[in-house]
Amino acid sequence: MIEAYQYSLNDATPENSCSWIAECEIEGVHYEARSRRGAPHELARVLVAAGIADDVLRVRSLGLRGWADYRSFHAAARRTIKENASTGPRSVRWEPAPAEWPVKLSGKAKDGGEAGDKASLPISPSSPPVSASPHTGARESPIETLEE
Repeated sequence: MIEAYQYSLNDATPENSCSWIAECEIEGVHYEARSRRGAPHELARVLVAAGIADDVLRVRSLGLRGWADYRSFHAAARRTIKENASTGPRSVRWEPAPAEWPVKLSGKAKDGGEAGDKASLPISPSSPPVSASPHTGARESPIETLEE
């Protein structure tokens, strides 16, 4: 079983819910994912991309009792959460955004490369620390990226 935690960044706007970070550590390697809807599903996609064998994913939300179990994080990686003004939150099939979509909106990614030209992968234990984890206070490494 993989134990993961999720927490809110409290960056909500009138148009969007707040961002959530889901993170876990497997065999000393830290993995994390960010999403406004379905951070555990996004984390599942990161774990699948990293080649982690399928297992139960238990997600705890900081500040709340209990947990949610996903019997197969490989199956969870194929789903996401969708909601709008006329329907409440629901699980739907995940489809990646078109590669050209971020480029049309912003042109350049924050790291200077073209937006949409890289994919999230696990955090490398050798990367320099950049932020503190709210549940442990430990410093973490940034998510590395890989050319597609």
